[in-house]
Amino acid sequence: MKRLLPGLLTLTVILLGACMKDDDEVTLSNYCYISNVTLGSFKRALTTTASDGSDSTYYTSISGSYFPMSIDQRKLVIENRDSLPYGADVSAILLTISFDGSIVSYRPADTDSASWTAYTSSDSIDLSKPVHLSVTSDDLSSYRIYTLKVNIHQQEGDSLYWTRTDSVPEIFQHMAGMRALWLNGKLHVLGQTADGWRLATKETSGWSLQASQLSAETSLETLRQARGKVYVSDSKGQLFTSSDAVEWETLGVAREGMILAAVTDDAYYALCGSSLLRSEDAVQWTAEQLDEDTSMLPSRDVLSIAYREDNGRQRLLVAGQGNQTWGRNAWVKTWKTASEETTAMWMYMTPSADNKYPCPVLQHQTLLRYDDRLFTFGGRRIDGAGDAMDCLYVSNDNGITWKRDLYIHLPSLLEGVEGPVTAVTDDDYHIWIIADNQVWRGRLNRLAFDRQ
Repeated sequence: MKRLLPGLLTLTVILLGACMKDDDEVTLSNYCYISNVTLGSFKRALTTTASDGSDSTYYTSISGSYFPMSIDQRKLVIENRDSLPYGADVSAILLTISFDGSIVSYRPADTDSASWTAYTSSDSIDLSKPVHLSVTSDDLSSYRIYTLKVNIHQQEGDSLYWTRTDSVPEIFQHMAGMRALWLNGKLHVLGQTADGWRLATKETSGWSLQASQLSAETSLETLRQARGKVYVSDSKGQLFTSSDAVEWETLGVAREGMILAAVTDDAYYALCGSSLLRSEDAVQWTAEQLDEDTSMLPSRDVLSIAYREDNGRQRLLVAGQGNQTWGRNAWVKTWKTASEETTAMWMYMTPSADNKYPCPVLQHQTLLRYDDRLFTFGGRRIDGAGDAMDCLYVSNDNGITWKRDLYIHLPSLLEGVEGPVTAVTDDDYHIWIIADNQVWRGRLNRLAFDRQ
């Protein structure tokens, strides 16, 4: 413990004396430490680019509680391990400080001659530079001085900027439904027109268009990519596969009422009636083990994504709409080896009082894995909350909870778009969005740094 600062001693004695009566017996503690610090809300400057190329700046408010402050009681250092986003303004921010002692004061940490100011939770503090926090014990015999610093990203690595790459390509104007594909190193868009299925391909000089041999009964929402190919099923329960999305071949045997749900490196998954089925050859199908009643399986508008986590485990997420309207019925299966995939049980992402953020149900919804997280966005929510294309929903826990992303925003010109929306990621960490006859491309700056 250190001795009490003279200035603080006088102030504390006055405060204590004003509260004590002559006949009071008070046992005072010599403890003095800060147990918790929480940042208040702060503003962040963001720049958006209009279609004419001009830039404009706007500000958004972010809760500081998303960035917990860690306290090293040995080194007496308080800081956030997860840096605030680039552009965060902490020049005037409120602090909530929990402590054991009589009083906390603060001053800039870069000078010992600055005056101490008594802390109150209603006064904003300039945290653009480190500050000292001094906490004094109740018995005035000791004090501690902590150094508090707020870490902020110094580069816009966690910002995603969008570029409009095409001016209203007429090629998409007559597509009633669309699905974006990144196949053979190119961006493709498969869509249905009055003349049948068409595949648009982005070339160096523009877009090309050719007929795709899919039947009219094909369900575009069942389109899946895996193993360097594309897979889809039709209304008769027949599966098809293609390496170029133009010429298709029949896969397996048709099964009435079957909907292709997902494809992994080793198996096909399909919904059929009240069952979730698995097959290695698309001919012989077996029912999967579920940890919940089959009535909670999705029946329409199914999304899925398969990926490998950093720990080597593989994960398959299938989410779709059932009879409810509050969110998508989401199921997940995880395994480590190919043999485990055959026996692993599906777990239902049960909504509860602890999970108020289920996967939303959006029109023309897209599901992506990007930056080791899951993103979803699309048109208007069916529960009427928010506008179409007004935000990205992100899941940091592999599909359990989905919240509006505070930092990454969709192109502002797409907000309110109600028509077909589709998106895909490419080999260079770009996200491509095709909506409202517009083509946009964006990438997190940090991922571009990693690529270089």
